Amino acid sequence: MAQTVQRVEDEYGLVLRRYLRALAREGRPQRMVPSPGHQIRTCPECGRRAAFSLEPEGIWFRCSACGHYA
Repeated sequence: MAQTVQRVEDEYGLVLRRYLRALAREGRPQRMVPSPGHQIRTCPECGRRAAFSLEPEGIWFRCSACGHYA
């Protein structure tokens, strides 16, 4: 049991170290601010967090990842 806990802590530490190195290298991630006619949503079809753009008719938004309408 102790070996399993130690292994999980080691893997967690590795992920944390990689994240902190990337954060130092790249800086903090910027929030995505959508332009007018766009929204950031989670698509119910593909499950991705993506930009949805308003169709020209102004009724439906379309997922930029899979093209699903919402």
